[in-house]
Amino acid sequence: MIVLEGPAGCGIGKELGRLMGAKAFDVDFKSFPDGESRVRVIGVKKGDDVVIAQSLYQPQDKHIMELLFMADGLRRVASKITAVIPYLAYARQNKAFVEGDMVSIETVMKMLFDAGISSIITVEPHKYDVMEMFKGEGRIVGMANPMAKRLYGEIRDPVVVAPDAGGLERASKIAEALGCGYVHLSKERDRETGEISMSGELGNLSGKDAVVVDDMISTGGTAAAAVDAAISAGARKAVVAAAHLLMVGPAEERIRKAGAVEIYGTNSVPFSNARIVDVSEYIAKELEGLR
Repeated sequence: MIVLEGPAGCGIGKELGRLMGAKAFDVDFKSFPDGESRVRVIGVKKGDDVVIAQSLYQPQDKHIMELLFMADGLRRVASKITAVIPYLAYARQNKAFVEGDMVSIETVMKMLFDAGISSIITVEPHKYDVMEMFKGEGRIVGMANPMAKRLYGEIRDPVVVAPDAGGLERASKIAEALGCGYVHLSKERDRETGEISMSGELGNLSGKDAVVVDDMISTGGTAAAAVDAAISAGARKAVVAAAHLLMVGPAEERIRKAGAVEIYGTNSVPFSNARIVDVSEYIAKELEGLR
């Protein structure tokens, strides 16, 4: 097995190489003055089983193209190509929400398969069923176990808070791993403006540590509103835990201003000002299952 650390590999490729006793190479890449990408891969031989680690955080389109370039070039020599995509961009665009919407994740999945990728491993996608759009084999590393392992001992008498009903399954898995209960709010998002409104009662959270859980944090509005609601319900303290800390603009400031004492996230996206959960060992287990 050969493991390639893509330009957006987040260090996960190198760690996978170490964990699996495989050769790990950096990919040589360059951006030309006009923005075009050039990718060069050295060290792959005919018949090699290749793993490419490349996350698809901002700039998403550039990182997608880099992954496509690597896969399409390598399929001429590799016996098999697996893409480790810790953060899967466009997963939120999994259906037409209003007339005229494109189902963008379906297009992304088609391009990845057509480029020669036969298997994908990703971490906590927005909706698990997006993996059904990929024609090859898709595997998911859930955030529940690695996140609960990180939180254990750092919080006491916890309660998991989902910011909306759509996050209940995620919240229930983390609550089960932590051995605690969970509650949820209701969220409405304007499909045109993106504005969020929250409603619902959390009950009495007096003396509890609230763990606000989501798959990703972009602008931080949803997480901040849920933190505020938890503290208003009497929580002793509130932390935020998300798989993907995209943290656009003043997202961190917004969350901390709402009262969150800490932010937790995986290393699927490079963000240093948080407590980071390394998911490499969990990805390695899924890779073993593909061999």
